[in-house]
Amino acid sequence: MNNLNYQPTSNPVRSLLGKWIGFVFCFLCVAVLGMTSEASAAPAKVVRGKVVDSDNRPVVGVTVLELNTTNGTTTDINGDYQLTVKGPEPVLQFSYIGYESQEVAVGTKTVINITFASDNVQLDDVVVVGYGTMRKKDVTGSIAKVNMDEKATFANTNVLQSLQGAIPGLNIGMTTGAGTEPEMTVRSTTSISASNNPLVVVDGAIYNGSVSDFAPSDIQSVDVLKDASSAAVYGSRAANGVIMITTRMGSTEKPTIRVNSYWGVNTSTNKPDMMDGPQYIQKILDYRRAQGLDYDRDKILSYLNEAERENYSKGHTMDSYDAVTDPGFVQNYSVSMSGRTRTTNYFASVNYNNQDGIVMGDDYDRFSARLNLETNITSWLKVGMKANYSESDYSGATADLIAANYMSPYVKLRDENGELIRFPMTDQLGINPLGEYEQAQDLDLHKSLFGIFYGEVSFPFLKGLKYKFNYSHNYRWSDVRKFWGTDTWTGAPSGGKGSIAKGDASDYIVDNIVSFDRNFGKHYVNVTLLYSYEHNEGSSVTAAASEFANSSLGWNALDKGAVQTVSSSAYDDNGISQMARLHYGYDNRYLVTFTIRRDGYSRFGADNKFGTFPSAALGWVASREAFLSDVKWIDLLKLRLSYGLNGNQAVSRYASLATINTSRYVDGPDPIITQYTSSMENASLCWESTKTANIGLDFAFLKSRISGSVDFFKSKSKDLIMQQSLPYMTGFGSVWANVGELKNHGVEVTLTTVNVQNENWNWTTTFNFSRYRNEITKLYGGKTEDITNSWFVGYPIHSFYGYETDGIWQEGDDIPEGFKPGYFRIKDLDGKEGITPDGDRHVYAYADPNYRFSISSNLTWKNLSLSFVINSVQGGNGYYMAENPYALNPNAYFPGRMNMVDMPYWTPERPSNKYPTIDYSPTYGHYFLQDRSFVRLQDLSIAYDFPKRILNKIGMSGLRAYVSGKNLFTVTDWVGYDPEAGQSVFNGTPSMRSYILGIDITF
Repeated sequence: MNNLNYQPTSNPVRSLLGKWIGFVFCFLCVAVLGMTSEASAAPAKVVRGKVVDSDNRPVVGVTVLELNTTNGTTTDINGDYQLTVKGPEPVLQFSYIGYESQEVAVGTKTVINITFASDNVQLDDVVVVGYGTMRKKDVTGSIAKVNMDEKATFANTNVLQSLQGAIPGLNIGMTTGAGTEPEMTVRSTTSISASNNPLVVVDGAIYNGSVSDFAPSDIQSVDVLKDASSAAVYGSRAANGVIMITTRMGSTEKPTIRVNSYWGVNTSTNKPDMMDGPQYIQKILDYRRAQGLDYDRDKILSYLNEAERENYSKGHTMDSYDAVTDPGFVQNYSVSMSGRTRTTNYFASVNYNNQDGIVMGDDYDRFSARLNLETNITSWLKVGMKANYSESDYSGATADLIAANYMSPYVKLRDENGELIRFPMTDQLGINPLGEYEQAQDLDLHKSLFGIFYGEVSFPFLKGLKYKFNYSHNYRWSDVRKFWGTDTWTGAPSGGKGSIAKGDASDYIVDNIVSFDRNFGKHYVNVTLLYSYEHNEGSSVTAAASEFANSSLGWNALDKGAVQTVSSSAYDDNGISQMARLHYGYDNRYLVTFTIRRDGYSRFGADNKFGTFPSAALGWVASREAFLSDVKWIDLLKLRLSYGLNGNQAVSRYASLATINTSRYVDGPDPIITQYTSSMENASLCWESTKTANIGLDFAFLKSRISGSVDFFKSKSKDLIMQQSLPYMTGFGSVWANVGELKNHGVEVTLTTVNVQNENWNWTTTFNFSRYRNEITKLYGGKTEDITNSWFVGYPIHSFYGYETDGIWQEGDDIPEGFKPGYFRIKDLDGKEGITPDGDRHVYAYADPNYRFSISSNLTWKNLSLSFVINSVQGGNGYYMAENPYALNPNAYFPGRMNMVDMPYWTPERPSNKYPTIDYSPTYGHYFLQDRSFVRLQDLSIAYDFPKRILNKIGMSGLRAYVSGKNLFTVTDWVGYDPEAGQSVFNGTPSMRSYILGIDITF
């Protein structure tokens, strides 16, 4: 296990399936034993009752659990419950978020009614902390939690969409295609060249696959570990934060069957404002005038190409965007069954999601199935499994939206016989945007099998001591095939061409976890010890061919191609880890957490395979102090301090090793194959590391009517992995090395208010705010700038460096040589005569946001509820800028031959100080930057829960109908498809606006 360079002899699929079948068989055997032991348990007894709050209002969804078992239920809409207890001396535990848990011995009672008194704002809520859970009141780090039931009525096909705007510090991007997964980061950027993606952990196991593999309805909650202390248990992989996903289990003794389905349509959030017919004609005249050519409107037919002349004469125009887009249909079906007995807990589901994008051919299908099982074999032994299988189908070539936007409004895409016209504008710059969609064959399948098998021993000789063995395995397959026949435009020049690419990846982790959790009077102790081994491996093969004598069999007969190529690759990684965490609390007032983790990883250099990552955190619950005991309006006041070191191991495979490439040359009749060293070894290559200090304050006032948290953090990342330039005499241009440094700081705020709360009305609002800044403090080789990559010491990573514009030169101005009316002014920064690279270029804008905020609210009146989320990312002061030349420069792409965005470019009759002349050719190259700031109505949902008195008559326990919309409205100055994705009309696809109608039935 300690050999980081261990190489498996083979990895056949049947060996993998054999392991899975063995695990499942063994688990089912022990599950049967568990249920058999349950059958011989003590006689059953039915207990019922009602749970109300201090104002005698029913509390819905209270967990009623027979203590030290998995036997439980929840209260219904009237606060009523009924539970069959089976233990010899049963004790019922009543718990609910925001209230103090209560335990009652059943004894001879058959009716137990409970009145909940308000606790110090959800302090008994349980959060996932990595290799275990912890009460929220004991947490010393910066952790945020989202309950997915709150997002159940939103139009989300991916769990990450549900998290947009939900947590300050968790930044989720926009999806722009069917089935795509949004980008995500936690807090700010910690690396320049390596990955900034957070670590994803599912049900306690590190997950390297796609989060899209999981159906959102299978997810119970998501916890986000943001600071170094809370994430330190994952050491070398935690510098970018950790996303902890917890899937569902059974919650009631009675089996619960749930059917959730929705149907709807997808449309574009923003249709590009391209030039229509008259505007296109004026553009041609303006361009000819600017070029010094004849521009007589009466001669317009002679300025158009043959295809345009015909349609112009007939008055026919075409909207090419509409020709390649359609509203897409979206549908989702989810069926689950769950429950719990005295010894066994289970959840099983199947899900199907179909999503048609806006662009023709952009289709997505996902099928997934989940089985979660857990059983108590004895009072001291528990075993379980959690497995998920998914198939994702992205097959189908899409229409070319970029080519469509370039099309003249005076052309047709098909001839009189309905056949596609290859070059509708008789110009080879403008290929038919439907060509690939209708002619290419495209298969794109991805499959994933992910399972966790575990056993937990509770040692009876020492209360609170447990050992857990956890084995997780994820196997992923991909199958991508493409073919263009000899009768297609793409395939014809090469006699037809096709390819098949297949890949597989296998990851498994073995965790050994020892934990001790116990109270000693006012003292609380929680200890976690870990030893873990991880192995990742994968391979891929690609075969391609062209010049087919007969292409009728497509990719099924690549051997028929005269020109054939094949390539293959493989990899494996190994890691071992040890971790220790100690948490101590005194009187629920003073808290301390110490964590240390040591990781070894095979990707790094021989001299630096291992790294150690410590952290410490303190917590003080000031509201429990005597001097605040009489301040009744303060429910919670908790100060948190943490400091720690985390790592980033997301470096390219084999970056520390010398690599060998192959070259070929001809010498005589046969080719000669040679090999050469293509990169230099660096035996000292090691982890990027980030030190982070965090100070946070949790608060709640006025019986939790106002609650929230504020966090400030500061971090410094060093040993950043970058390509360091080498002297030519070495024979190499660069080598990967730990040479960069970066620092970050930021603030996060969450504020939740209960605006109205009475018998019929409930209205809550949550406001989130975050603001971050990063700065490069060191580059390689003592340099202070890397102009090629726009890296500059003292500035953010994503900076814009160059000449800065200052309006437009107008007629009558004293215009310097090289410029003319309608051209951008260039700022003369050094005050010297003329514009020079050394004196007049500088950093003047940044791609990172200035700040982010979101507002979410839920309003309930009796059984009717309304929820919405407003999400915003803002710029200002040079922040949140992006290049958008196709919206700001009329001469970005052949304005004399192609269509363009309708923009008020400069003309003598229509002078502009923002848009240049139509033939603008910069004397000094510069950016065309635009602010991406936006405010978006991201989600809106209206739901109705049918009354219990009606449902009881038809055999249902719950029925909810809902309508929902996503990305309904966006306020922005950005010209393009979407400001959050930073996509112009010529470099992306539209974001989708969704409208759905859904129904959620529970039996």
